[in-house]
Amino acid sequence: MSLESLRQNISKYAQITDNQWQDFIDYFSLKRIKKKDFLIAFGQHCQFEAYILKGCFRSYFLDAHGKDVILSFAFEDWWQGDMASQLNHMPSQMNIQALEDSEVLIISSQDKELLFEKHPVFERIFRLMIMRHLVSYQDRLYKIYSYSAQERYHDLLLKHPQVLQRISQKHIANYIGVTPEFLSKMRKSFLNLH
Repeated sequence: MSLESLRQNISKYAQITDNQWQDFIDYFSLKRIKKKDFLIAFGQHCQFEAYILKGCFRSYFLDAHGKDVILSFAFEDWWQGDMASQLNHMPSQMNIQALEDSEVLIISSQDKELLFEKHPVFERIFRLMIMRHLVSYQDRLYKIYSYSAQERYHDLLLKHPQVLQRISQKHIANYIGVTPEFLSKMRKSFLNLH
């Protein structure tokens, strides 16, 4: 994945000039994250957004019993960060962990504000990206409460067919809200139908 993928990503929301693009990428720094390491850990203050060049992440929190609850997975060409921590200047209530060796481009909150002042078009781009992200979370909440586990599994595979090769069965089961054993039975019945 190259910087061109980032340009295509932001160009979905607004057209930018070559000069604006150059200013934009100058604000980013590359960060490599090893598998199982954290982009953000519970209790840290998130003061950045990250664009995934390579790799896969899971966002999760710990419930009252200390068990992981996976909110989302993120792959190449996706953005990651903790919006609540960033906007409210509070410690993160979640973890964002690399499931593979990964590379991200980081822009700090401070640099993002400087970029917005210099080129207001990027404020529009980030606003539209955040709206799209909120729609995705709204869709996830809707499906948690209205879809069966089988429907949630099928929906995950339709949207992200790469999950079976890149994410453990334990994490997939957690994401759709079942035990790994139940997921295994579901997968067998799913394969028998096809």
